[in-house]
Amino acid sequence: MLILNPFLIKSIEGMLIDTNGFGFSYLYGLRLAGCIAGATRSDGW
Repeated sequence: MLILNPFLIKSIEGMLIDTNGFGFSYLYGLRLAGCIAGATRSDGW
């Protein structure tokens, strides 16, 4: 599920370092995209 590519590693580093809320918004967007993908997958699309 979790693919460790350089972009994702840099994003994780950004989430760990940045305290301005960007990391939280990125993580929330990633979870939201996962929820949408899971919903559409369960619906058969």
